[in-house]
Amino acid sequence: SERRYWTDQGWAWRREEGATHPKLWVPVDRDRYLYRAMFHLLPLPVAWPAVVNGHEARAFLSWAGARLPSEAELKLVAQRGGATAAAGDNYGDDRFNNHLKFGSESPVGQGSQSSDEVNDVFGNVAEHVSDKHGALPGFEPHPLYPDFSLPFMDDMHHVVVGGSWASTGCTAGRAYRQWFRPHFFNFLGFRPAWHI
Repeated sequence: SERRYWTDQGWAWRREEGATHPKLWVPVDRDRYLYRAMFHLLPLPVAWPAVVNGHEARAFLSWAGARLPSEAELKLVAQRGGATAAAGDNYGDDRFNNHLKFGSESPVGQGSQSSDEVNDVFGNVAEHVSDKHGALPGFEPHPLYPDFSLPFMDDMHHVVVGGSWASTGCTAGRAYRQWFRPHFFNFLGFRPAWHI
């Protein structure tokens, strides 16, 4: 992994952690990895989404000549992919890998491919986007719960959207919005975007 593909913060994280591959990849030898699923080590499933933190996503996309989409772009992709349900309204919809359905990620597009070949608009992994965490139009903190998101509206926290295979209830829907610092690990993936 070359320095030129990493942000300064990402490169510092990589060096400090000694990271050489995604966290769920288990090296077998120089060119071969296993995948650490919830209960098993599996041959690396290349059809599954890569579970990475924000630094790793940005470095890979920089290498590929792409970028993270914005939150607005990803919402358009989700709508094009047939995601019309409100947050959590996809409960019991067999097309999506959420609500602990498989106990891990699954092949991209398994049961959820739209006619436009937009895959996994719900579930499988939540997705990194390029936006920093900030208030949406009309945001007002609730007087009984002011500290949930307001303290994290800063330059350190980035938005992630949608739910993963481990998400349940309203956290499984496409409207779900969370925030993490880029080094934080969760069941997060990404979709490439290109300037056209």
